[in-house]
Amino acid sequence: PCGLWPVACGLYTGTMPTPIGALAIRRSIYIVAPPQRVWQEFTRFERLKLWFGVGQVVNRFGPGPGGYLEVESSEPGGQTRTFGGRIVAWEPPHEITAAYDWTGHGWTAPPLLTFRLTPALEGTLVELILHGFENTGPSAAADHRAFERTLATLTLEALREIIESAD
Repeated sequence: PCGLWPVACGLYTGTMPTPIGALAIRRSIYIVAPPQRVWQEFTRFERLKLWFGVGQVVNRFGPGPGGYLEVESSEPGGQTRTFGGRIVAWEPPHEITAAYDWTGHGWTAPPLLTFRLTPALEGTLVELILHGFENTGPSAAADHRAFERTLATLTLEALREIIESAD
């Protein structure tokens, strides 16, 4: 069931960075703070939900290897969708990757949600990468297209606001 994407099943044992497949959606933002400071916002449920909960609800977050991330988003018309899965890569202060399964959608293997923190200039480039659609099954191209249209930078902007206004 893991296909070409063993990291989705927790089989990837290498160090960061997690391999990124061809069907990937990337968003990024520059934050004037070192990666160690930015990483603090990924270490506790209470902190993560303040920024990653913008535009969605963070239902569950257990940081660390084998932890879990689950979010719920509201669609037009009031329908909600739940996404989440195990944390499969935890490399402080550089990367967190979690399976991002859409509950009830029937993907062969879930895409992955990766946050990468890279030192840049006097701060950190934070990347949000939703990837691995090529392993999800017959609807891979359509799902990639739909997420490409809807994945916004609102959460990253909220993260930057929290960090830069506090420091």
